[in-house]
Amino acid sequence: MKVTNVICYFAKGLFYVKVETDEGVSGFGECSPMQVDAVLSIIQTVIKPQLIGHDVFETEKLEEIILRKNYKISGQLLAMAYSGIEIALWDARARFLKQPLYNLLGGKYRGEVPLYGSSMS
Repeated sequence: MKVTNVICYFAKGLFYVKVETDEGVSGFGECSPMQVDAVLSIIQTVIKPQLIGHDVFETEKLEEIILRKNYKISGQLLAMAYSGIEIALWDARARFLKQPLYNLLGGKYRGEVPLYGSSMS
């Protein structure tokens, strides 16, 4: 399953990326909404051209290509940009395998989470 496109969306203070594949499966991720123009530029000019054509399951290889080979680009901005891409790649993998994402990340840990409520601020 190869990456064919990366599309960015910014609306109402939220910054999303969509990774499309040749299998018709897409994954969505969220980037930090800080420095949107700079992060968008890094995604469009650096990450997208290097990502297209690669298999979404090549986790370590993609990290090597995107993060380690571009380390001289402003580190925090590159990390902010890649974080959304990585989430979208994981989402695409889970959708392709028809599994909840938590199964790919080690499995379900608990069946319920205890809640605590307080009226104190």
